[in-house]
Amino acid sequence: MQVNCQLRAWSATSDNLTALSGHPISVNEYKIPSAIKRRASALTKLVIGTCLPILSETDIDYIVFATQHGEINRTLTLLNSLAQEQELSPTAFAQSVTSTAPGLLTIAAKKPIPFTTVSGNNNTLEAGLIEVAIRLQQQPQHQILLIVADESLPEIYKQHNPNQHQANLLAMHFAPGQQWQISISAAAQLDDDSNTANNTVHPANETKQRQQFIDQLANQLSFKVRFNNSTQWTWVKQ
Repeated sequence: MQVNCQLRAWSATSDNLTALSGHPISVNEYKIPSAIKRRASALTKLVIGTCLPILSETDIDYIVFATQHGEINRTLTLLNSLAQEQELSPTAFAQSVTSTAPGLLTIAAKKPIPFTTVSGNNNTLEAGLIEVAIRLQQQPQHQILLIVADESLPEIYKQHNPNQHQANLLAMHFAPGQQWQISISAAAQLDDDSNTANNTVHPANETKQRQQFIDQLANQLSFKVRFNNSTQWTWVKQ
């Protein structure tokens, strides 16, 4: 599979925003509506705070939201309330689903943009990219916003992923054009030693993959990414 597109991309944490490809965005000009901000989780605030300017300045046709853990802090709070036989907050319950952040983003932008949510464990970033690639193949004239985001893990879960110590977000705006050529192909079979190393399930694998991808996108005009042993992505800036 091969797609061609224009691409702008940004990475963000709770206190930093970096333009990886394309011009910077001004988050200070667009405020999260107070009615949403008051009840929003850290993940939702990061998504809206970063992506609201993109939606406000661009005619996005579709949003793909990829998250490994979703609203995990809110969900843990609900589970603790259940364990203590306490009454659940209706708002917290309604906003504990993985589609909360993109849903509230479209409400904040006042744009009824359709979206889908994907989660792929240690391949969440690739799952989001696959969804985008398929949609670009089917509708190459569309502008798509991919948001890959997770919040800091609760203390009880940090032993499973010590690298996920802060909220992080990657936003990629795909538009019609020829700036980037993205090819997806079956990767060559690796030798046994390499296979063993790459198949090792490491709890920080997804976090490391995202950071490595961000670094390559920001600093290289051409690079290859193998998220697993079966698929290779080749990114070439024309």
